[in-house]
Amino acid sequence: MKAWLKDKRTNFKADLARAHRSVTIWFGLVAELVVEFMPEIARAVTEMESYVLPETYKRIMQVIVFVTMLIRFRTTKALRNK
Repeated sequence: MKAWLKDKRTNFKADLARAHRSVTIWFGLVAELVVEFMPEIARAVTEMESYVLPETYKRIMQVIVFVTMLIRFRTTKALRNK
């Protein structure tokens, strides 16, 4: 069990060192920065919920998740191997 935990820690450190090469991480970072530092966009998306059908709002959120999944499927290697 100790060896397994040590391997996990080593792999995590290696992945973290190469995280800057991940398109998925960059997409998430940009999305987070947009929400954090452009409050008018976050407010517009939140306010939009009352103007569009619940199904439409749900689909917009699903597109964001789908884009993240597509980017992830594009990746074939672990971060530590990039």
